[in-house]
Amino acid sequence: MVEKIFSVVLAAAVVCGGVKTIQGQTKGSVVVAGVIRDRHSAEPLGEVAVVLSSKTGRSAMRVVTADDGRFRFDNPAPDEYTIFATKTDYEPGGYGQRFSGEEGGWFKVEANSPAGLFSSLVIQLTKFGSISGTLRVNGVAPALSSTIKALRKTWENGREVYKVTQTAVPNLQGAFRLPRLVPGQYLVAASVVGRQTVFSPGQFQQQAASVIELGEGADIEAIGIDVPGKVPGARVSGVVSGGRSGTAVQLVALSAAEPAAQIEFMTTNLDRNLAFAFDPVPPGRYFVRAVQYDGQSQSSVLQDAQWAVAQINVEDSDLIGLELRMAPGFEVKGRVTLKSQKTEGSNPAPRRISVGVVPVAPTDMNAKMSVVGIGDTGEFITPRLLPGTYAVGALIAANSWFVQSVSVDGKDVTGGSFQLTSDQDHVEITVTDQPSSLGGIVRDSDGKATNNAAVLIFPRDSNRWNFRYVFEARPNLFAQIRPDSGGTYSIRILPPGDYLAIAVDGEVTPNWQNENIIKKLAPLASPVSLSVGMNATANLTLKSLSIK
Repeated sequence: MVEKIFSVVLAAAVVCGGVKTIQGQTKGSVVVAGVIRDRHSAEPLGEVAVVLSSKTGRSAMRVVTADDGRFRFDNPAPDEYTIFATKTDYEPGGYGQRFSGEEGGWFKVEANSPAGLFSSLVIQLTKFGSISGTLRVNGVAPALSSTIKALRKTWENGREVYKVTQTAVPNLQGAFRLPRLVPGQYLVAASVVGRQTVFSPGQFQQQAASVIELGEGADIEAIGIDVPGKVPGARVSGVVSGGRSGTAVQLVALSAAEPAAQIEFMTTNLDRNLAFAFDPVPPGRYFVRAVQYDGQSQSSVLQDAQWAVAQINVEDSDLIGLELRMAPGFEVKGRVTLKSQKTEGSNPAPRRISVGVVPVAPTDMNAKMSVVGIGDTGEFITPRLLPGTYAVGALIAANSWFVQSVSVDGKDVTGGSFQLTSDQDHVEITVTDQPSSLGGIVRDSDGKATNNAAVLIFPRDSNRWNFRYVFEARPNLFAQIRPDSGGTYSIRILPPGDYLAIAVDGEVTPNWQNENIIKKLAPLASPVSLSVGMNATANLTLKSLSIK
């Protein structure tokens, strides 16, 4: 994560926006003050718990706002700080957040700060919304146990997906309410014991469900979910050779709109005879898959994996007698090489380096991350992993060393991924102590420096736009940062390569790395190239865009 650090210049002043001048400050004293507002109405909010917290953890102060929404902290010790605000029925917010879901930032209080105050802060909070409605099974309130789920639209690895963010249990009359929902697009689904998941208003397939637009603080009512009494479909059954009793078997639907996208549909477990059954299954195309790990614990990422998968097409007739056979996973082998650009001996090698191999695509079979250490020669080997799409990187126990490049079979996959379909013996990771960096000044159309902007960085190569998975070990080719109070931005760690940079003043969705959005940004962005250890400059002119 690129942190946003702002130096607090503390000078005695009259605060704009109706804040009164705070008198009586002594030299070196510090005041941090501001107001909490509703993001939608801009009205001040009372009864907000506001915490000023230092990065070192040595200092924390807490106040509760009155009806005018104002807060104030006197004389915080020199440190880097952030502000966190919480209120009942609102999404938590903090310093530096311009919209719901954006990461907050830090500001710096220095020991030699002059007398004065820093009190023009405005922190906005987003009010939660809710969705309520009624569940009916064969026209009446459900007699069986059921769960209602709210699935919010997001983007994962460049793909549109819906993820469960809230659940509720309907009452005896079938009424339900899903509270504490942030703004966005939602699907509502019902899971009833003994039946398939049904999406509102009464669809078995997710792509046919009704999408609900939920605004800030909105309460949407009268959402109906009707589960038919007789569910159409066929029985799908079979055995898994080499499996174990209790191993999970999943039936995963393939989306007709996007064949590469998968939706988990049903889950069961192998019985004592290693048999499984799904009934009823609506017509459509599916994967049947089973995964197990050596040893007793299936949660460990360091155990060898076994897998079995079959693609099926379900029509009106039962599909019985399927036979799946467990196969071993695949090993990933390679080497980590250190390349120092400094005088020999001036920068010791890292105490410890671990290699992370992480599944990144939604089509993977619930694959798990593997983290392994390296030997004295820099070589590493993973346990047997499931087939799929993976990213590779290094976890380095030293602040002065960074991943420079990653290659698989001689192909550069830095910040990207590779397909694991067989044992992979040629992974090369280069670690350097000379990271590349990018910085500059953001100016508005009048040429004045401004911090009312978000700077977005992404690869120039469009082939890398459809992949956005980020984890600590992997070098990231995408970055977002806010300029400081002087309009200056700086991103210290970027792998060498060709990038595009743009500064926008509108709202930026957390999902801006969606390929369709980047296609609109690219023609307006400035190109910049980075070599190893290069400190590049890209001064940017603000673009009036809202990235949603």
